[in-house]
Amino acid sequence: MTIRRRWLLPVVFGLVDTAFALWHIQNFRVIESVGMGWDTGATLWPYQTPDTLLFALNTPAYVIGVPIGRALGLYVPWHYVVLFPLYLCWWFLAGYALDSAFWKGERLRWRWRWLAIAVAVTFTAIGALVLRDTVVWWMQYCRMVFTSYNIITLRLSAPGLWCLVLAVAAGVLARRHQSLSR
Repeated sequence: MTIRRRWLLPVVFGLVDTAFALWHIQNFRVIESVGMGWDTGATLWPYQTPDTLLFALNTPAYVIGVPIGRALGLYVPWHYVVLFPLYLCWWFLAGYALDSAFWKGERLRWRWRWLAIAVAVTFTAIGALVLRDTVVWWMQYCRMVFTSYNIITLRLSAPGLWCLVLAVAAGVLARRHQSLSR
């Protein structure tokens, strides 16, 4: 009996996301209780770290969920009503893609192949631009290895890294079609 990734990924990342969300909610309560006690706002570590880690793990779902939550007037901690199900759906779809026939040799129609190539090129360009801006920011503000600015660097680089991951997935999908059609 094999464990399907479509169920394993949402369970594992759902538990990790739950821990980070609870940490974030606790930090939010601490920040609210201090009020204006900080001159420059809450420190990166530990108060802004869980939100950054959630963003880095779930950037595609976060990009979709935050505008929905804001349209509904949901902010911390209530925005998790929208975000958490999207996180689980994202990891289910990622597991489904890893389990699906696309990766096991099913052929794509030529139209889908060109769409996959266009998606791969677009995501590569976006990812490269985001990572270039992140490197420029890092070179300007935090050249040291272990600083709290690394949390900001993670938040800045996460969309670019996810774009590259999705570009590779789309490229593999397009390549799969090409190698099977020969």
